[in-house]
Amino acid sequence: MSAEASRGSVVVEFLGLGLLLAVPLVYLLVTMSQVERASLAVVTLAEESSRAHATAASPWSAGAWQQRVEKEIARDYGLDPAAVSVTISCSGSCPGPGSRVTAVASVKVALPLVPVTAARAGTVRSTSVTLAPRYG
Repeated sequence: MSAEASRGSVVVEFLGLGLLLAVPLVYLLVTMSQVERASLAVVTLAEESSRAHATAASPWSAGAWQQRVEKEIARDYGLDPAAVSVTISCSGSCPGPGSRVTAVASVKVALPLVPVTAARAGTVRSTSVTLAPRYG
């Protein structure tokens, strides 16, 4: 092949190889940003849920407040509410003075651009413990 015939093929090869390597790299960055977003959301969700239960006046108001917190945080972080879950456990009279409220929050992170709901990048979990105030 002469030099004149191969002129321009280096540019084509460079663009082809660059595109071949750039697409997976961009996909990895998008996936990692979704995992980081879920990580920030799950920490906030665990902290706010345990705080809501620790400072609630009654078990009914604690549950209602926790559901509201869960919906708002999922909306604020752009998460699917079905992928978010919170488990609350208490020691002592819950909610009551001196009780220890533990919230375990988890968020299932979906793979970007994959329409299958079973395809997940993973699950992010966080635990928060809050002590209810002894005096009002």
